[in-house]
Amino acid sequence: MAAALLDCRVCGCGTVTAPVGWPGPREPAWADVLSWLETTDAITHGLAHALSNRALAISATIDAQDPAQPLGDDIATALAAEVQRLTTLLRALRAIPVHAADAPLPVLLKDVAAAAIDLHAHHATLGDVTVTLAGHDDAPPVLVVEPLFVHAMLVTLTALKRFAAPGGVVRITCGGTPDEAQLTLSATRDAGVVADGTAPPPMAPSDLPGALLSAAGLEVEQTLGRGSCSLLWALPSLREARRRAREAAAG
Repeated sequence: MAAALLDCRVCGCGTVTAPVGWPGPREPAWADVLSWLETTDAITHGLAHALSNRALAISATIDAQDPAQPLGDDIATALAAEVQRLTTLLRALRAIPVHAADAPLPVLLKDVAAAAIDLHAHHATLGDVTVTLAGHDDAPPVLVVEPLFVHAMLVTLTALKRFAAPGGVVRITCGGTPDEAQLTLSATRDAGVVADGTAPPPMAPSDLPGALLSAAGLEVEQTLGRGSCSLLWALPSLREARRRAREAAAG
C-alpha cells in the first residue's frame, strides 16, 4: 500500500507516514447511533442555552450604557469578556460536526480527551458531573481522525456520567508504552448512593468507539461493578502505526 506524508503536530519530527486511503469508520449498530444522537443533541441544546445567555448578557451590558456618554472602561471590559465567552462557545459548537473522511493526524490522548471533556461539559443534563483528567509523561502519541475520537469519547462520557450521577466522579487517565497508548476511563458512584441500595443505571458495552476508531486499531475492555465501572482503551502508538504502515507498503 502506498503511503502519504502528513504534518506531525506532536513529536517534532515534521512528518508521519500513514497509509493512503485511510479506511473510514466501521458502520455502528443502530442502538449505538441513537445514543450518539442523544449525546450530540443534549450538547447542542446546552450550547444553545449558553449562547442565549451570552446574547442576553451583551444586551444587558449595552442597555446599561448611556448613549449620551462615551463608552466607559467598565462597559468595554464587560463587552470584551462576553465576546471571549462567545468565541469559546462557537469553537465548541464547531466541534460537533463530524467529518469521517478527514485525514488521520498524530495527537496526544490527553489533548483530545481534554477537548472532549470541555465539550461534554455543555451537556444539558450531565454537564455538571465532575470529570478529572491525568496524564503520564510516557503516554505516546497516536494516529487518529481527531473528530471521530472526540465523538467516541462524548458518547462514553455520557454513559460514565450517567453511571456516576448523582454525586459521583469520572476519572480519565492517559498512559501507555512505546508501542501502545492507553486511556483509562472510570466512573465511581457516591458512597451514600451505593449504601442506599440504589441500583446503577445500565452500563451496557457500546460498540460505537470501536466502530468509529476501527481504522486506528482501538481495542476496548470493560469492567463493571456495583459502585464503579471502568473502560480501558488501547491504541497503537504513533511509532507502531508507522511500523504497520511500512509493512503494508512493503507487502
